[in-house]
Amino acid sequence: MKHQFLRGRKWLALVLFICGFSFAEAQTTVDSILQNGEQFYVYPFRQKVKIHDDYWKIIDDDAFFEDYNNYFNRFNGDWDFSREAFQEDISDEYREELEKELRKHWRWKLSGRGFGKAATRTLRNRPGELVEVEYDHNKDVLPPFGNIPDGKYVQLFEEFCLVDEDGKCNPEAYQIAGYFTIKNKVIDGEAVWLDFKGDTLKKGSFINGLKEGEWEIKYPSKLTYSIPGSDRRELRKGGSIWKDYAVDYSTFKNGLLEGPYHYDGFQKNQQVKGEFKLGEPSGEWRYLTNSVLTLKIQMASPSDTTLSRTPILRGSYMIQPRKYYRKVGKKLVPHDLSCQEAPMPAFPNNFF
Repeated sequence: MKHQFLRGRKWLALVLFICGFSFAEAQTTVDSILQNGEQFYVYPFRQKVKIHDDYWKIIDDDAFFEDYNNYFNRFNGDWDFSREAFQEDISDEYREELEKELRKHWRWKLSGRGFGKAATRTLRNRPGELVEVEYDHNKDVLPPFGNIPDGKYVQLFEEFCLVDEDGKCNPEAYQIAGYFTIKNKVIDGEAVWLDFKGDTLKKGSFINGLKEGEWEIKYPSKLTYSIPGSDRRELRKGGSIWKDYAVDYSTFKNGLLEGPYHYDGFQKNQQVKGEFKLGEPSGEWRYLTNSVLTLKIQMASPSDTTLSRTPILRGSYMIQPRKYYRKVGKKLVPHDLSCQEAPMPAFPNNFF
């Protein structure tokens, strides 16, 4: 009898655990915002950004610089200057030393050439000029924990000091990184991701969480370590920092690359054209430099380990594409690469 009673209690505990887990899943909630008159859920994971070092020079907010958390949220410390050191039960003298060290670290970040009043005013109105964002095909959004509701979502950029026109940090401000629809905990339908200024960098469609159809990703050029004088002059006039874009045009089926592929490098001086089948490069691939064919390769099957009369890609990078063609009169003629193992053209980062 006692054994039956204990066994009954175990089954009851198991049922309560399962019910409790299901209830917890059902009770998962997310924030929502009103954007352009339409209600959106806020996706629980934010998009990361890279902030240029000169961004901190347009901030005029003593309270921001005095809070040690704001420093360690973006930068690393060391063994005796860390977030943990500030949080420990320490003497007033040691805390004063840490605060002095914090001010010194910020002085390092704020030293050097500033922007002047006119350019600073432009950047405070458009802080996205100094905020970089990158997307690729390898990662869209982290999957949610729990059961989030179906509906239209926005993804926000991660929190940091989003400066206002007076140079103060606005803790209530946010910037939208993407728009998509969630159905059964996965993205379904059209999806768009933006840069910090609101321009589209990545767009395409999903079916039940898998990429489908045509996709486009723009890869912006990187900001230089020091913003050049030409860009500073544009900022003083209310203009923008110059950017160029490489563009990736891909086709997907059931989440795999399938169909034509086209890549335009910066200023379109390099182009790659080819086709995928079941996620693998297939058939003829063409590499062009300044619209001139510099390399033509017939892709071998990944299982083919023998060299034939057609070049085989093996995964290295082509450093000097011009060495693959020669000049005959006024024409550029591709070299014969028969029976050679051809290097891989310079595809965008994270392509394979």
